[in-house]
Amino acid sequence: MAEKSGKKPAVSLHNIIAICYDFDKTLSPHNMQEDTIFKEYGIDANRFWNEVGRVVNNEGYDKVLCYLNKLIFDPVFVQKPLTEEKLAALARNILYCPGVESFFPHINRFVEDESHSVGLDVSLEQYIISGD
Repeated sequence: MAEKSGKKPAVSLHNIIAICYDFDKTLSPHNMQEDTIFKEYGIDANRFWNEVGRVVNNEGYDKVLCYLNKLIFDPVFVQKPLTEEKLAALARNILYCPGVESFFPHINRFVEDESHSVGLDVSLEQYIISGD
């Protein structure tokens, strides 16, 4: 943000600030699957991740592709598939790190107030980019 020294801020062609967050162990203290999918399907997290690690190490899989493959083709998921509706319902059980839920409206308000105080119209976009 420009200093509040009374000087007019430089004109910018860009007025969007983007903040990108990882999710697992950043916005949530756990891997999202552990608070949601694993509990719903009775999956032991240690056993699951050990199996994923074994396949990754022995067969050269990418970790993310390996665990997603397990979630799609494992017999427990074939019998009771993970649908978009099911995932949306499970998302309500995600445990967030302290302060996360109040942070987003706070940072939005901060950027809006600060940009307006110096005569700018800046918008904030926030993205979650998470691979595992």
